[in-house]
Amino acid sequence: ARAPAIRKARQLPRLGRRMISPALMAAVRQTFRLDWHGIHGAAHWARVRHIGLQLAARTGARPAVVEHFAFLHDACRRHDGSDPQHGARAALLAERLNAKVLKLTEPDLALLVEACISHSDGELHLEPTIATCWDADRLDPDTLEAAIDRLDELTALDYRGLMTIGRFAVTPAESRATFIALRGVGEQ
Repeated sequence: ARAPAIRKARQLPRLGRRMISPALMAAVRQTFRLDWHGIHGAAHWARVRHIGLQLAARTGARPAVVEHFAFLHDACRRHDGSDPQHGARAALLAERLNAKVLKLTEPDLALLVEACISHSDGELHLEPTIATCWDADRLDPDTLEAAIDRLDELTALDYRGLMTIGRFAVTPAESRATFIALRGVGEQ
């Protein structure tokens, strides 16, 4: 009997050039008060980036906003537990950094600010870029189980899509490469 043919794994979409500058990472590092390797640290941001850019290819979200959201949304946390104002603090950081570091257009900055402010409130949003940012954060593999328990909060994916993205997000090479690049920044 012949062994079954092995299907080639589906190619992940190319995620484009990296928009995160060393200046942004330095600013985030100066602001971030928690463990760089903790649950809301650099590895989480890398996974949110990877998931978010994959979702953006499907939802039409603004990639620059999604990528900046990934690295800013939890940068102003004061602790890993309940911190209801961390999103608002992240939005203020984004506004402060925009002119010299982020260089987003006014419409993109407005999307980033809104996405940061309410990202952990469990709300829904109809705007594709904000919805994609929130989904990317909720679909982080470290919190995927919690997201599955809250399927009604997901905004851009159905259950089948959630499981597909979940499988991709567990060990993506793009996310791993981003995390490796960030490790050196966090240890300076």
